[in-house]
Amino acid sequence: MSIPPQEKAKKIQELMTQQWAQRQRRPSNRSVSASNKLDNKAADFGLVTDEDTEVSYQDKERQVIGCKHYQRSCKLQAHCCGKWYPCRFCHDEVSDHNIIRNLTVTMMCMYCKTVQPSGQICINPDCQKAVSKYYCKECKLWDNDPRKNIYHCYDCGICRIGKGLGQDYFHCKKCNVCMAISLRGKHKCIERNLESDCPICGEYMFTSTTTVIFMPCGHCIHYKCHQEYIQTSYQCPTCFKSLANMTEYFKRIDAMLSQHQMPVEYTNSYSYVYCNDCEKKCHAKFHFLYHKCIFCRGYNTKILQTMEVKEGVTLESLNEALTPKITAGSMSSTDGTSTDNPATDSVVGELLRTDSVQSIRHISSATPGFSTSNTSVLSAGTQLSVQHTNSMYTSLNSANIGGISHLLIDEEGSVGGRSGHTRSVSDRSEMETSD
Repeated sequence: MSIPPQEKAKKIQELMTQQWAQRQRRPSNRSVSASNKLDNKAADFGLVTDEDTEVSYQDKERQVIGCKHYQRSCKLQAHCCGKWYPCRFCHDEVSDHNIIRNLTVTMMCMYCKTVQPSGQICINPDCQKAVSKYYCKECKLWDNDPRKNIYHCYDCGICRIGKGLGQDYFHCKKCNVCMAISLRGKHKCIERNLESDCPICGEYMFTSTTTVIFMPCGHCIHYKCHQEYIQTSYQCPTCFKSLANMTEYFKRIDAMLSQHQMPVEYTNSYSYVYCNDCEKKCHAKFHFLYHKCIFCRGYNTKILQTMEVKEGVTLESLNEALTPKITAGSMSSTDGTSTDNPATDSVVGELLRTDSVQSIRHISSATPGFSTSNTSVLSAGTQLSVQHTNSMYTSLNSANIGGISHLLIDEEGSVGGRSGHTRSVSDRSEMETSD
């Protein structure tokens, strides 16, 4: 029984996302185990219990008041349920709902137990102690850690770790994120770059509490997700460009292909491919996994069309018919200009209509983005061997990954012992946000 291509693609998609869909239908674990449910919110927001007035500590031995996320000498009252917590993260961890931080209006000084409007100095005349070294009335952020310099960025709408804009950070209007001053004019701008989900785990990165990095192509990803991802692929998961200089790795593929011949029945088979790195199209000899771009000499390509030609038709003649200007010099070009234009596509269409070329497979409609050089396929029973895959990991881990930048949002104190802020980096410098 034959299945139409669109129906087949739909079935494949359903099969691949089946487990994810099942997880989505399950109730949230946090909602099920939450001890503080919004349905049980306090009837009287003005009522304070003895449990609410208990002092909490970040380090009880050193008598550092706060919680595991922040050093601070106050508790905040959740606007949503009326409960008292040292910080919004403490609330969110045990609740089936989240605090909207800038709606917080009430705090309690942990020195004198006085309930009062949010502020930095206790209003009790007998106390009048500062509950934190830093306080932001916009973010409702208190932090008493003497090791931190924090500033509020009005463009980002959040607090970040650093001395301030114009001192060690600047705000890129196009990317809409604060970056280390050393990155000014040296990073690739992508509009509202950070206001997106991590392409691996799906977490929103602008307010993520884990380290975010900017890849050479300019796209963002969590650092932890990046480290796991490059064990199976060298392409950006968003735009598919190479994440490092893969020249040595591609040379190993050249050496491997020179020692392995395709079966005779594929002698006259060719592929029309698109190069993710130089953004050009060309023909390549058909292979089960690897198709080389004649422009940048890389294998980071994806198949657009596979065809079988008559005897006597060569790869050179196909590429000359496709783009007459392809010469020995232009084949080695590594610029990023694209040859994606209607004239080129019409030439390809004419080739496919002639009796010298027979179309035998069209992949792009069923599996857009299918790549013949993705190394997750490469390690599955191919002849590339562990030696070749290891060379890819070495390239990604030790190569100079063009000006990689970090955005560290460690509001939960999970990175470097700091809590609650984001800071920015150039090459290896950092950028953090604070709440």
